[in-house]
Amino acid sequence: MNTGTDSDVIITLLNETSADPDKPGNTAYAGSIEGAAQLVKDGEQRLTVDGRVTASALDVQQGELALQNTKESSIISGALNVEQDAALTLNAASLAAGDLAGSGSITPERGRPALHRQGHSFRPDAPRKRHRPRHPETGQLQPDSGYGQ
Repeated sequence: MNTGTDSDVIITLLNETSADPDKPGNTAYAGSIEGAAQLVKDGEQRLTVDGRVTASALDVQQGELALQNTKESSIISGALNVEQDAALTLNAASLAAGDLAGSGSITPERGRPALHRQGHSFRPDAPRKRHRPRHPETGQLQPDSGYGQ
């Protein structure tokens, strides 16, 4: 889907439809969503997008948005906002955003590349600082040759 070149256009992505109108469900979109429009994810269920996503802004207001494209990076040139009680799941090549906002959750799938924000990189598979083990009975720190690696 091409959203055009006008960044003032706002497109709302809903996922409140199913075969039974009284039972909203999770939905999937197999294509890409590309252009300069601002995207708003609304609806309480999960919307999975298998293609690349490019937009001037992305606002996940409700439910979960799952980006699944493992071959092409998605790019949000402006703000990426995930509201409280909403979620963004990244199982994508990477996602670059101009700014991050909101109090919802952003979950990179294990082993997938980074979420980038203006020169900062957040990687789920990056090495973490290890803590020295404690003795099970005394609680004293034990020597560990791999500490801090």
